[in-house]
Amino acid sequence: MPNFVAETLLELLFLSVIISSAITTSAADDPNYEACQPKRCGNGPNISYPFYFVNTQEHYCGATSHGFAVNCINDEFPVLNISGNHYEILNISYTNRSIDVRLWNNASDSVCPPDYITNTTLPEYFGYANHIQDLYLVSECRGVLAYWFHGCHYLALLPTRQKSIGVARTNCSEIVLVPVEDNGGGGGVVNALEYLANGIRLNWTASDCAPCENSGGRCGYNTSTLHFECFCRDQPHSRTCHDQGQSFQLPSTYAIKITTTCLL
Repeated sequence: MPNFVAETLLELLFLSVIISSAITTSAADDPNYEACQPKRCGNGPNISYPFYFVNTQEHYCGATSHGFAVNCINDEFPVLNISGNHYEILNISYTNRSIDVRLWNNASDSVCPPDYITNTTLPEYFGYANHIQDLYLVSECRGVLAYWFHGCHYLALLPTRQKSIGVARTNCSEIVLVPVEDNGGGGGVVNALEYLANGIRLNWTASDCAPCENSGGRCGYNTSTLHFECFCRDQPHSRTCHDQGQSFQLPSTYAIKITTTCLL
């Protein structure tokens, strides 16, 4: 009998250690939840799912392969890479799933657009929220257009003057198309910065994060299944923090022994 009591006491002591460890673990926030805390860059908006900071956050905090990676330049400018161009993020509406961006210029006091720009093609999961038009940025031009550059690498033309566009196609070695909001203005040679500074509004498509956030969670995805996941303080859940997750359970052998001991 003494041996049985000693064995039982040892098992209870062992169980108390396991339970204590489980309670301690559950008291701390889940590491995925901590990793996906919304962040800012400079005076920019909060960045959270589907967007994420590529260098300071875990990749599972955002929609990694769909163009939502954000860079924080000089700890001041949050930028989105679109077709190799840096677009500064001005505002994000997670409710409307829209984002306001403008072509970022590393020389903020310059009277010229950036020197190196590529044709802008939106990633698959983005679209234009408003009516846009193409701003033609031309360079290395001959003839009359050569007198309009005023020291800038690019000259800006709007396509409403087809004659100007035709002259550009004939006399310029480089033509880059950049989307700008259609304000109904006139065509021909225009001030590029006036159009680029206003930026454009984009819509995006991604998993609905609102149910997860409303339940106190933070959105991300499972790195094994690549499916959406709601990171909560206790553990990851499928959609919201109210969904059933993986809970701590004692091994059945010990559960049986506890019951037996209590009966004795």
